[in-house]
Parts: sequence; structure tokens; C-alpha cells
Amino acid sequence: MSIRYSKAELAFESPRLRSWDALTKLWAIAALAQAFLVSLLDERLAPLRTWLLQQWCARTGKRNRKTPAPLYRLRLALSLLWLAYRPSTLPRLNSG
Repeated sequence: MSIRYSKAELAFESPRLRSWDALTKLWAIAALAQAFLVSLLDERLAPLRTWLLQQWCARTGKRNRKTPAPLYRLRLALSLLWLAYRPSTLPRLNSG
């Protein structure tokens, strides 16, 4: 599940890296991102998790509000938050 999540949700389906060093760095970044998302599932961070999901990845319906927060929704909420409040000092990347 961990490898599938890293590949699909963190957009690492087919990294085109030729050196072992670059690949190791990429997987380290993926592990850090995944560890951060998993840490948001800790009950001590429930208020932060609830705020993120309500503000940035809201779901409607009784069933959806009662289900636990999956990593996919947390990742989407953080992505939307980052896009809304991106620091101006970071360069913009062209997507094409």
C-alpha cells in the first residue's frame, strides 16, 4: 500500500532518473512526504486534520463526514492549501 500510494498520489509513476544517487534522493523526499501525511492521522493532530479537510477538501453527506480521513484526501487538501498560499519567493514551474 505504501509503495502504491507513493507512486500514484505523489506522482512518482515513472521517474526518469539515471543515477542511483538521484533516485535515492527522490525516494527520500517521497518518504518524508508520506511520513508527514501519516503523522496527520495521529489523534493529537485531529484538530489540524479536521480543519484541513473541512476547509480544503470538504465532503458532503452523513456517511462521508463519519468516515476516517484517508491519505488521498489529506494530500489533496494540502495541495490546494499550498496552491492558494504559495510563497512568492519560490519560482513558478512551467508545466509544458
